[in-house]
Amino acid sequence: AQLEAALKEMFKGLLKCKRQRWEKAQETGVQKMNTIAKFFGGDQVFSSEKREEQLQVYFEQMADNISDLDSHDSSTLAGRKITQLITALEEVEQFHQVYENLQVRQFLIDTRALLKKMLRYVNIKEEVLITISTVGDISYAWELMGAYVPIMQVRIKKQPSSVLALRTIFLKLVSILELPLTRIAQCGSADLASVSQYYSE
Repeated sequence: AQLEAALKEMFKGLLKCKRQRWEKAQETGVQKMNTIAKFFGGDQVFSSEKREEQLQVYFEQMADNISDLDSHDSSTLAGRKITQLITALEEVEQFHQVYENLQVRQFLIDTRALLKKMLRYVNIKEEVLITISTVGDISYAWELMGAYVPIMQVRIKKQPSSVLALRTIFLKLVSILELPLTRIAQCGSADLASVSQYYSE
């Protein structure tokens, strides 16, 4: 119960900052692609004397593609787009103009790492909390919980401070009781009130 509670709190924190982390990684990735594009366009201090217009256009397009990624897309769609971008960046690294420049290669490595982070962020969904609850509930022997009530009562009588240690168990019992209502509420059923009354009796 303690592990589940800690896991849920951690995941809720990830849900809260998911959008912010996505946008930061996206912005940094776009900046790196634009920097590489300027390098091949001869606009950077460390640029080579020879302009590579095709590579300049390519990396400008990559910057646009990364900028167009939307965290509100389905995880499948966004994941597919991100995977394609990662593959494209791996392939372009094989060009000798790119491969021979350590700074450009490092920018590509960094951008791929950012895209992989974005891939993880897009898979942080609220449905995972439901899965965690379901797995947690299955791990408990529903029928056997009643056998522990007398033991807990005796322990609390002897050591009232043990209530703090048993808090997570009580929270788990509450979630088990609320589980039928949670599922009904999620699907927007009109039976919520009647089911609530049934489980309250």
